[in-house]
Amino acid sequence: MANERIGEKSQSQNLITAASIIIAFIAILYAVLGHSGSVEKNAKTVLPSFEKGENNPVVLTLNGKEVTRMEVLDNFSKSNSQLPEGANLQQLFPLMQQQYVIGEVLTQAAMDRGIDESNPTVAMQMLQAKRTALRAAFIELIGEEGVPQEEIQKAYDNIIANAQDITERRARHILVKDRETAIKLIEQANQTDDFASLATENSTGPSAANGGDLGYFSEGEMVKEFSDAAFAGEIGQVVPRPIKTQFGYHVIKIEDERVRPKPTLEQVKPQIMAQLRQAVVAEKIQELTADADVTYMDMSGNPIATPETATDAEITAEEEPTETQ
Repeated sequence: MANERIGEKSQSQNLITAASIIIAFIAILYAVLGHSGSVEKNAKTVLPSFEKGENNPVVLTLNGKEVTRMEVLDNFSKSNSQLPEGANLQQLFPLMQQQYVIGEVLTQAAMDRGIDESNPTVAMQMLQAKRTALRAAFIELIGEEGVPQEEIQKAYDNIIANAQDITERRARHILVKDRETAIKLIEQANQTDDFASLATENSTGPSAANGGDLGYFSEGEMVKEFSDAAFAGEIGQVVPRPIKTQFGYHVIKIEDERVRPKPTLEQVKPQIMAQLRQAVVAEKIQELTADADVTYMDMSGNPIATPETATDAEITAEEEPTETQ
C-alpha cells in the first residue's frame, strides 16, 4: 500500500525533530562557506586517487595523457553540474568527457599565453578559494573537537526522555473496485482464519503479494478514511463495513497494536552529531566575532551609532545644563 501512505516519517526523524531547534543559522553558514562535506586534515587524503585499474579504466586520452573514469566524474562533480532527474549515466558520459576535454584545453591555452597566479583575476580567485577552504576546514575541525561522546549520549537520552509515545497499529487489507465485492469479502473474512490468503487471491493492491500486510503505522500515515477505521476497530477483528478511499474499497483486518519502538543511539547518532556540531560552530563564531574589534559604517561610509554609543550620548545630553531665559 505504498501509494496509500501519506506523510510517513521514520521514528528517528520524528524524534530528531524535537532537537532540530539547534542553530538552523549554521546550516546557511555552511552553504555560504562552500562547505560540502568532510575536509580532511591531511592533504594527502584530500587529493583523490585517479590511478587506473579494473574499477577505474582509462576512458580517453588527451594529447598523449591517459584520463581515467574517476577523473572525468570528479571534474563533473566539481563543476557544480547536476544530472537531470532520471538521467542515464551511460548516455550522459560522452558529454562529461567533452566537458573534461574543453576544461583541460582551455587551461592549457591559458598557461601557454602566460596566464598564471600573477594574473590579478587568477590571484583573486585563488585567494578566495583558499579562504573558503580554510573556513570550511576550521569549521570541520572545531565541530569534531567540540562534540565528545558523552555529549552525544546526553543529547540522545534527552531526546528519548522527551519523545512522545506513538501508538501504531498493524493491519491487513483487501483492496477492490466496488462495494458489493467488498461486502462479500467481509463475510468470507469473518468465516476464515486465513485472511492473508484471501487478500492474496482477491486484492488489487500491491500488498496482495504479502497477504495484504501493511505493517505497523500510526494515525495520519494512511489516508484519513482508512486510518480512522483502522484505529477505531478492535484488535483481531475485521472492520464490519467496506472503507472507501480514492483507491477503491478496503476490507480491513486489525492485527495488532503497539507503541512505536524508540530508535537506538546508533540509528540517530549521525543526526545528533550534525546538530551538536552546528551548535558548537555557532558558539565559536559568536565568540570570535565578539572578540573582534569591529566598527560598522553605513553604505555611505558614515559611522553607525551602536547601542553603547547611543546610550552614552543620551547620558551626556541629560547631564548638560539647559539654558534658562
